[in-house]
Amino acid sequence: MKAMGLRLRGFRSLFLIAFLCLVARLWYLQIVKGKEFDARAQGVRVRNVFLPAPRGIIYDRDGRILVTSRSSYTVSLIPAYLRERKSETIHFLATLLGMQASEIEEILKRSTARSFDPVRIKPDADIATIIRIEENRVRLPGVHVVSDISRSYSQGAFAAHALGYIGEISPEELEKADTVKWRAGDLIGKFGIEGTYNEYLHGAKGAEQIEVDAIGRPTRHLGEKARIPGSSVMLALNTRAQAVAERELAKRASGGSVIAMDVRNGEILVLASSPDFDPNVFSGRVSPAAWRKLVNDPRRPLINRAISSKYPPGSTFKLITLPAALEAGAVDAKSTVYCDGKYKLGRTFRCWKRSGHGTVDIHSAMALSCDVYFYTAGRKVGQRRLAEMSLEFGLGSPTGVDLHGEVSGTVPSPEWKRKYFKERWYPGDTINMSIGQGFLETTPIQMTCVTAAVANGGYLLQPHLLKKVIASDGEALRLAEPEGRQVRVGRGSLSYVQQGMRLAVTAGTARVLNLPQLAIAAKTGSAEDVHSAKPHAWIVSYAPYEQPQVAVTVLLENAGHGGSEAGPIARDIYRVLFERRFRKPPERTAVAMAP
Repeated sequence: MKAMGLRLRGFRSLFLIAFLCLVARLWYLQIVKGKEFDARAQGVRVRNVFLPAPRGIIYDRDGRILVTSRSSYTVSLIPAYLRERKSETIHFLATLLGMQASEIEEILKRSTARSFDPVRIKPDADIATIIRIEENRVRLPGVHVVSDISRSYSQGAFAAHALGYIGEISPEELEKADTVKWRAGDLIGKFGIEGTYNEYLHGAKGAEQIEVDAIGRPTRHLGEKARIPGSSVMLALNTRAQAVAERELAKRASGGSVIAMDVRNGEILVLASSPDFDPNVFSGRVSPAAWRKLVNDPRRPLINRAISSKYPPGSTFKLITLPAALEAGAVDAKSTVYCDGKYKLGRTFRCWKRSGHGTVDIHSAMALSCDVYFYTAGRKVGQRRLAEMSLEFGLGSPTGVDLHGEVSGTVPSPEWKRKYFKERWYPGDTINMSIGQGFLETTPIQMTCVTAAVANGGYLLQPHLLKKVIASDGEALRLAEPEGRQVRVGRGSLSYVQQGMRLAVTAGTARVLNLPQLAIAAKTGSAEDVHSAKPHAWIVSYAPYEQPQVAVTVLLENAGHGGSEAGPIARDIYRVLFERRFRKPPERTAVAMAP
């Protein structure tokens, strides 16, 4: 009996301890953690739906709208509400959206959003799709249709490489971004002006607070925080000239680019690259098929050839060889060279004119683009001075244009060749470099800046598309200011280059630009391409010759001679930019006088 009593007391003690532990646990859960759990419970029932702000409008220089935003609907999915019906919901939703279930699963897999945050599945859904979803709401737990903002590029592919496009923020971008401003699924500027000025264009998100039921369906609107539209951007683009450039490039089977820039302040009036693409494809979620079509296109339409492709500049590089020779004392105004069509230095280097130009001087050599003259000058100058003058004019470095993806080009040197080719620098390499061939590579935007510096007396400008940023109240938040530096070359040397370029138009290789209404100076180039039998066609130019305002560069890949192929496009651009000079005066009607 005594043993029995001891066991009962032990049992009572254990029961009492267990009871006290339970009470303590309940006290902890209800008193200590009660507020926290209550907040969590409220969080399950109350959702903050973020409302994207309309991005700012992008205008051309005359205030015409190039890019705007419009209202749309996005179908989103909250993963936490899928639970055991995940597969069934995804397959049914895929049927309604015209997608593959695997596409939706991949979107969810890639998403870095939290489980109770909506994941964008179908941006810019049409009304018929929205109606089908609403009719089947019970079968779609966690599926939401939210009011959204879509980007609209009203002219399709027009100026696509300049304007750019938007897309969902990537995990890598999100990691570097301000987490207060940005969340998984947000749309940001990815390319072009959309990317460069995203901080101005994106605006500030709003939020709607709603109450939802057990499967995530909205039941009550609780409140809203207003969204703030983004600031607008006005560009320096001349849309009429841009349209002409794109129309002419589209006629060519190969790629190319056209740039027009104000030589007084660096404003870009035209920036066209071909082939192009429609940025509206990226406004919603780009489909895998559409993306594959773009990236696998052998013509590489996503590449901005104006700033991201590099080419041998051919004879347009003579704009640099000549001042290098003049500054080094290798040539002067009285220097002449006899061109019989060839130049011997170990092997024979040919002039583009196989029969030769005869005796040429500093002016006629530039006008006729005599290779033998520049072989002779380049050999006297030497590789080092040619490279120094190239760097002085900004080659080998990005111009700083306000677009992502600019490449530096290549200004070769003996050290560079030894590093990449394990070979020494030969005198023939200098000969090739003097006429813009060999290892030298430049971009169209770089050669535009070189031409502008020749035209304006030696000021190397930083090119820019931006004219100003405009707040929603119309106030100018930012004005683009001219930036650049003086090139260390004498004005006398530049004067000889200018004269030679003008003579090229009146009596040389660029006569296609010899217009009575407008005095133009130009230099043509036909740059050999080791991958093709046909050379790249170049022309760099500026006008008016007496008081320069605009530089125009045209590059056509594997098109042939610069004068005959690229020249007509430059001519058409000038006719638009200086249209007043080309207008015919009204005919005067003779009035008979009374006797």
